[in-house]
Amino acid sequence: MSLGLEKLFAYQDGALLGDTVVTTGGPRTATPAGNYSVLQKRTNFYMTSPWPEDDWRWYAPSWVNYALLFQSSGYFIHDAPWRHNFGPGSNAQFGQAGGDYTGTHGCVNVPLDFEANLFNWADIGTPVFVVA
Repeated sequence: MSLGLEKLFAYQDGALLGDTVVTTGGPRTATPAGNYSVLQKRTNFYMTSPWPEDDWRWYAPSWVNYALLFQSSGYFIHDAPWRHNFGPGSNAQFGQAGGDYTGTHGCVNVPLDFEANLFNWADIGTPVFVVA
């Protein structure tokens, strides 16, 4: 996954299976670069804010269809039914994370169709490389 390109690439045995534009962390809530792996797979659940309601990072419970946990402190690759814009610039503005141009809280938002296929393809332990 390229933070600079706002793009996710899926490879198997060195061959590109597919790629898509994504939205990553916003200016104050960056997606962590590094080498990870899929730790958990979750379907049909509400993501809930780990921050109290009076914290600027708080967000209302958000329904997610498919999610892949890649970092143990709570970073996921997941669909985002509330988002209509993905790709370069979709994470660039300051403001409440989770809007169409304000980025995420560090998770990676993926268009639903691609995320459904990614979820079905990826196993626990699948490598996740996040580069600048």
